[in-house]
Amino acid sequence: METLNERRGARVELRHVSVRRGSRLLVDDVSLIVEPSELLVLIGPSGAGKTTLLSTLNRLIEPSSGEISIDGRAVHGLPPHELRRGIGYCFQGLGLFPHLTVAQNIAITPRLLGWNAARIRERVAELLARVGLDAGLAERLPNQLSGGQAQRVAVARALAAHPPLLLLDEPFGALDPTTRSTLQEELRSLQSALGTTTLFVSHDLSEALLLADRIAVLVDGRIVQHGRPTDILERPASEAVSRLIEPALRRARALCALSGGA
Repeated sequence: METLNERRGARVELRHVSVRRGSRLLVDDVSLIVEPSELLVLIGPSGAGKTTLLSTLNRLIEPSSGEISIDGRAVHGLPPHELRRGIGYCFQGLGLFPHLTVAQNIAITPRLLGWNAARIRERVAELLARVGLDAGLAERLPNQLSGGQAQRVAVARALAAHPPLLLLDEPFGALDPTTRSTLQEELRSLQSALGTTTLFVSHDLSEALLLADRIAVLVDGRIVQHGRPTDILERPASEAVSRLIEPALRRARALCALSGGA
């Protein structure tokens, strides 16, 4: 039987998805389609429901109502372990296992899928090169890495089993600006080369503008606008969206002023 990890560039569809916790509605009637090989950024203020929505895709959080499908297959109809082995994900905090080496961390999902040792070694070496890490780091433990190196390992691990879908939850938020900028550019290049459908959570519009094919803006658990980056910038759909984009516009105006004065 065909499994998710045998395909690339999955099509994701959410239909009227809501998540309720007690009296709180964390995600409110979200409908969204992510096309194969698209990089979509979910952006919004803290508490908007971005991480909760992302977590419904691999069933770390079960929706209270609505339907989610990946390439036409209902997520709720798949055993969680099978579903998650076909989805690469990198959430806040990275989640690298401290007692495992870099190579062992990257190899976790391929081992679970029954890959042989030679294939795993080849894939680990390939991914280290793809994310810009020296092969000599393969036997280091996570606490022997810099923050940027550890983040690259986390991305490599998420990509290890050729997933058709990649979920990234503010993966670069804790990094210094220079390292963050470098990894943003490398991720966009890598995602474009691999054709992996990617959902990326961010609270930073500048990051979203750099990375996204499309942006979906969440406020209070609802998508209040989605479209191409230029659509969001030039035609904000509400005052809430205008407030969200204003800091990025101020930075852009300041950079233009500095350039003009040079």
